[in-house]
Amino acid sequence: MCVRFLLLRKFFILAVAVTAVSSTSLCPCVKVYQPVCGSDGITYPNICTLKCKQTSDHNLTLGYEGECEELCFCPLDYNPVCGRNGETYPNNCAFKCAKSSNTGLELSHKGECSNENIRAKKSIESQLDCPCTKKLSQVCGTDGNTYGNACLLRCAAKIKPGLKIAHKNRCLFHIKNPILTSCTCPYTIQYVCGTDGATYDNPCILKCAADTNPGLGRAHRGRCENKTYFS
Repeated sequence: MCVRFLLLRKFFILAVAVTAVSSTSLCPCVKVYQPVCGSDGITYPNICTLKCKQTSDHNLTLGYEGECEELCFCPLDYNPVCGRNGETYPNNCAFKCAKSSNTGLELSHKGECSNENIRAKKSIESQLDCPCTKKLSQVCGTDGNTYGNACLLRCAAKIKPGLKIAHKNRCLFHIKNPILTSCTCPYTIQYVCGTDGATYDNPCILKCAADTNPGLGRAHRGRCENKTYFS
């Protein structure tokens, strides 16, 4: 029954994606199921079908390989809470998003985590027998935490069963920009460069900033050359 359900699910995704692509452009693709997740949160059966959709959606980019995880939308207000994992979350909604993929996560207290919370986290990490290089290649875990590289995430998974990579690059769980507090955006990375020379983590956040700065627009996709970031 489970296998049949998965096969039907894959067929449904394939049929929907191919129909959507064929209706917008003449772009033939092989019917091979190697799913990729687009920056729009939609699962495409393979990279070809995503590229076809890009011909009609110029903002669309590849998010990551594999089926899309369920996105968690939260307001960007900064009312921090501290998890018992020693991580500070910008608000209770962001904490609940992290908890949805890590049922063992518990709330420690309201407010940012103290040095004591952080020391406790490092103490747990030091007990893990898991050598890793110090090469920085950040990944975001399904627990909402950013890890320096995939090896460090696999180490943490020893004490966090079910922990996996949500996507490459850092998580978007450290939002302190008061300009954006009235907006609700997904925690996804799809860098865009604003006409103000600042890099925004995704188009939604750029649009939020533009609400208070009517002259602000998108310069180009990808990061700006300078080091100013808004998330």
